[in-house]
Amino acid sequence: MLGRQRFRELISAASKGSIDAIAELSLFAGDDDCSPCQYLRITSVLYSHLNISKAHRFKSGQTSPFCSVTIHALCLRTLGATLPVWLLCEEIANKLIRDLASHWRALHQWVILLYDKCIDQENYDYCCRLLAKRAMIDFLGLCRLDELADWTINALKSTDVPRVVFGLWYLEIRDPRFSPWKEDDESSALHRSAAILDAALTFFIGREPSGTLDWENVFIPFGGDKTVLASTALQHLEIDRSQPVIDFEVVAWDIHLLTTLCARRPTALALLSQQSIEVAVDVLSYMGSQPLDHPQQTYVAACIANCWWYISFQLEAGDGVPWITQALEAHLLPALIKCETWFPHLQDDFAREPLSDILAGILPKYTVYGSVLRAAGNSLADIDDLGLEDHLRKDGEFWEAWSTFRNVAEARLELLDNADRDERHTQTCHNDKCSKAGASGSFKRCIGCKHVYYCSKECQRFDWKYGSHKSYCRVIQGRQSDGTISTVRMRDLRFLDRLVEDELARASSGIAEGLSTHDLDYCVVEMDYTCTPPKFSLGVDGALPIPQTCPCDEPMVLKWEHMLDLAEKASEPLVLVRAFLPGGIARRVLLQILPFRRIYPLDGVETDSDCDSDESGLNGENPRTSDPNDYFFSYVYTCGGHPCHGETGPDDSDDSNE
Repeated sequence: MLGRQRFRELISAASKGSIDAIAELSLFAGDDDCSPCQYLRITSVLYSHLNISKAHRFKSGQTSPFCSVTIHALCLRTLGATLPVWLLCEEIANKLIRDLASHWRALHQWVILLYDKCIDQENYDYCCRLLAKRAMIDFLGLCRLDELADWTINALKSTDVPRVVFGLWYLEIRDPRFSPWKEDDESSALHRSAAILDAALTFFIGREPSGTLDWENVFIPFGGDKTVLASTALQHLEIDRSQPVIDFEVVAWDIHLLTTLCARRPTALALLSQQSIEVAVDVLSYMGSQPLDHPQQTYVAACIANCWWYISFQLEAGDGVPWITQALEAHLLPALIKCETWFPHLQDDFAREPLSDILAGILPKYTVYGSVLRAAGNSLADIDDLGLEDHLRKDGEFWEAWSTFRNVAEARLELLDNADRDERHTQTCHNDKCSKAGASGSFKRCIGCKHVYYCSKECQRFDWKYGSHKSYCRVIQGRQSDGTISTVRMRDLRFLDRLVEDELARASSGIAEGLSTHDLDYCVVEMDYTCTPPKFSLGVDGALPIPQTCPCDEPMVLKWEHMLDLAEKASEPLVLVRAFLPGGIARRVLLQILPFRRIYPLDGVETDSDCDSDESGLNGENPRTSDPNDYFFSYVYTCGGHPCHGETGPDDSDDSNE
C-alpha cells in the first residue's frame, strides 16, 4: 500500500520528469489500493508530459532523445494499460473519457512523433524503439474498447493514425526483433498489433462512410505496394500458427483481419494472388481436427468461423472460377467435413452463416463450369474413398447444405462424364454485319480482351470502328489488368453448351407446344444459373425483358437485339437462349440461337441434311457453318463494370489464334 506522503512525493517527482517515479505510479495505478481520486491525479501528470509544447521541443531536438522517448512512451503505455480498468469505475468513467478526448490533439502529435522519429528509424537506439513500440501498441489498443467508440472515430479520422498502426504491424515482420513472440511475458505489450488493426479497421468499415480511409497513406509503410501488405498479413498468420504452443485467439485475429482487408478489392486480389485461399483451407483443416474439449475451445471455434467467412468472401472475388477451383483442389470439401463436429459449438447463427453460403450457394452454382465441376468431382471421389461422409450427422443445417451441393454436383457430373471429347464449341463472328458461325479454332480471337472472335481481320476492324467492340474491349482489358476477370476456358464453354442443351431437351415438349400453340417462329428460353436452384423461364422476348444491372450491359442488349433480328428472318423454328452465369463481380451471359430441330425433331421441318443448300436457317443473313448441326449464334458476354482505360485494338496489335 502506498501512503499519502509517498504518493505526494511520487506525484511531485513524476511532474518533474522522474522516470522511476512515473514507473512506480504506473504500477500503483493498477493496484487495488489506488483510489479514483489518486488515479485522476496520476492521469493529470501523464497528460502534463504529453502536451503539445513538449512535442514541439522533442521534434526540434531540444530535449534528450533517450529521456524524452522513455518518459513519453511510459506515459502513453500507462494510459493504455490502466484506462480499460478505470473506465469500469462509474464514479470517474465519464471524466476519463472527456479528458482523453480533450487531450487527443496533443496525444495525436506524440503518436506520430514517436513512430516517425523513433520507431521507424532503423539507426535509432534499439531499446528506445522497442519501448516506444510496446507503448504505442498498448495505447492504440484503446480503440478496441466500446466505451471509447467516439474517441476511436476521431482517431481513425486522422490520416496518420491508420498509417502508424499498419506500420507497427509491418515492423513485426520486416524486423524480427520486434516480433511479439521474441518478447518476454513481463515486458511484452498487452495487445497484439493484429488485434488492434483488426478492431480499428472493422470499426472503421462498419461505421465510417465508404472510401474515407486514406489508403494511399496506409500503404506508405509498405512502399505503396498492396502485395507487400497482403504478404505481411499472411506472414503474421503463418508465424502465429507455427508456434510450439499456439495462441488460438491470436490466430483468430489474424484470420479475421484477412477478411476485413478484403473490403478493399485491390487488397483482396493481392491476397488471392499469394494463395491465401489455400492457406485458409489449410488452417480450416487443422482447426477442424482439434478435439472438442480443447482448452481454447472458444477461440478454435472462432478460427473456424473466421476461415469460413474469409473463404466465402474470396471465392467470388474477381470472376470466381479460378479461386473456387483453387479451393477445391486445396481440399476445401474434406476440410469442411472435418469442421462438422464443431458446427454446434459456434457462437451464433452469424458464425454458421458462411458455411451454408459456401456449400448451398456458391459452390453449386459454379458447377456450370466444367473446370470447377471436375475439381469437385475429384474431391467427392476422394471423400467417398476415405469414407469421410459416413461420419456426418444426417440431419441439421450442415447436412442440408452438404446435400444441396452434392446433389447438384452429381447430376452435372453425369453430363461431364458422358461428354464427347470431340465436341466443338461454336464461335460466332462478333461483327453484326457478318455473324458467321464456325467451330472453335476456325476463328481468331481479339488479342486485347480475349473475349470475342472474328472470322477475318476485316470484320474485326469494322466492328472496332463502327460496332460496339471498342468500348467493350477497353472495359474488359481494364478488368483483366487488375485481375478482376479472366477468359472463359474453351472446355468450360463446351460444357456450357452441353448443359444448356440438356436443359432444353428437358423442356423441349413445352417449347414445341408453345411454338405450335402461338404460331411462333422462335421462342426465348431464359436460364438463371446465378442462384441455387437455377431458375428457368420460357416465352417470347417481350415477356422476358433483359434485367439490366449496370450501364455496361448495353453491348449485351445490342447483341440480343441483333439476335432477334436474325430470328425474325429465319426459315425454321429457333430457340433463343439467354443464360445468366455466375461470374463473381462480373456477371456473364451466354447468348445462343439454336435450330429447334437440334433438341426436338419436328415433322415437316426440313433439316440441313435433307437439302442441298449449305446456308443456315437464317435466310442467308448468317452464312454457312462448318457443321450442319452447329449453332447459328453463340456468344459469351462478360459484364465489364465501370469503364476502365486501356485500348489494345486491331490498330494496335495483330490478331492471334485462340
